Amino acid sequence: MFLKFCKKHLDVEMEVYASPLYSYFVWDPEDGGTHMEHHHRCCEKASQWCSAFHDTDRYFGSHGSFLDFDPSEGSFECAPPNSEQVLLKAVQHIVQIITNPNKGPLSFVLFLPDWKDLEATHYLHIHSSLFACNPVKVKLQYIDKKYMDNQIII
Repeated sequence: MFLKFCKKHLDVEMEVYASPLYSYFVWDPEDGGTHMEHHHRCCEKASQWCSAFHDTDRYFGSHGSFLDFDPSEGSFECAPPNSEQVLLKAVQHIVQIITNPNKGPLSFVLFLPDWKDLEATHYLHIHSSLFACNPVKVKLQYIDKKYMDNQIII
């Protein structure tokens, strides 16, 4: 649901941490058809997601690792795995991309866990004066009905 909102209202066109099994841009059930039918249609277009395992996921349309991804413009959704090292690397890469003066318009909707003393959050706050950054705290409901606090940086 949230990715549908991001696509419709924030022009998000790509997920930078996904897999062929759950990428919103690989299969939207509201488009109709089966997952495989949609997969075949999607693979005919430009890749719309990055994944950790490009060696196998490339056959399903993956653009490769986000850390090797260097877009010139666009709007992206970034929900890295909740590992402190991965979160920090993702945030550092986003800052590197956004602060490049040779780029066109760029935006990232970034999901970070609301952990105390998360280094990725501190890194973002230090560099937030370089670009517009609006942190929003939300509660996301998971399938098992448990709730978890998260930050969404737009």
